[in-house]
Amino acid sequence: MNKKTCQPRKGNIDLLRCIMSFFVICIHCKFPYKDSVREIIDIAVPVFFLISGFLFYTPDILREKTKIEKMLRSVLLLLIQSTTLYMFWRYFICSICNLDFWQFDFFNFLSCDNPFGAHLWYLHSYFVLLIILLLLNRFKLTISGIPVWIVLLLMISEILLAREGHYGLLYGIKRVFCVAMPFFLIGILINKNKNCIFEKGKCYLYFSGGVICLYNIFVGVYTFSYSWSTVCLAIIMFMALLQMNITDNIFSKIGLRNSLHIYIVHWIIIDIMNNIAKFVPDFSLLNDYMQPILVFVISLICSELYMTMKNRFVCIFKK
Repeated sequence: MNKKTCQPRKGNIDLLRCIMSFFVICIHCKFPYKDSVREIIDIAVPVFFLISGFLFYTPDILREKTKIEKMLRSVLLLLIQSTTLYMFWRYFICSICNLDFWQFDFFNFLSCDNPFGAHLWYLHSYFVLLIILLLLNRFKLTISGIPVWIVLLLMISEILLAREGHYGLLYGIKRVFCVAMPFFLIGILINKNKNCIFEKGKCYLYFSGGVICLYNIFVGVYTFSYSWSTVCLAIIMFMALLQMNITDNIFSKIGLRNSLHIYIVHWIIIDIMNNIAKFVPDFSLLNDYMQPILVFVISLICSELYMTMKNRFVCIFKK
């Protein structure tokens, strides 16, 4: 009798999740020379959408519907959890500082941000995107069949909304249709054409393109939400890591198990650390230079505590 060999899980995408969750923290933290690496760390959210689109792809329209519905439930649960978390956090801050808790930021909500102040627009934009995909599926339209020119048109159309500020409905529309959807579609296109794209020798092209993008960072101009250097670097880094033979490791496990929790909770950790730094001068210096690493580690610990408590509650209810 033939025994099935258990192949180890490839850690490419999970490792990328871990790196991008750290990059998101870097975007929101302070540290020396941040402006010099801004266009590199800015690839975080685009890469998250590339991953989502890549993993979503299926040529079967019925399976696509099942995937959309499953992902909608998962993202909705995360949205409820994150909104509830920041609602309690805001209530706590307002209680200490004698502020009005009921000042609901409706413009933040329309911008696809957390209504209680946290800058977590990836989850909200992704949820709206999944609803759009579900509606397309109901009309027997598969997202996998959208041509490349639509992707380019969506990215270029951001010029029309470039002067709409950083809050409100139009800004939310821009985030969904000009950022979330194009990168999601590019992820699908990469998966759909991966046999053609990942031919032997193409990695040298990606490496060359990456060097060019890094060079362009020093002369890049922000005409969109992300400079073209950041857009190219996000796609090239995603495709390069897909080709690498990376087995499961500690960082890929963090990416798989903890990256979304790190993304959700890191704003609270940043708030706490910034407030401690105001009253503890010795900590202030550490906070100025090591904040991204400290926030990542503490957020990871919070994620592990949450997962442990969740598993224990599940075991108790099963009994």
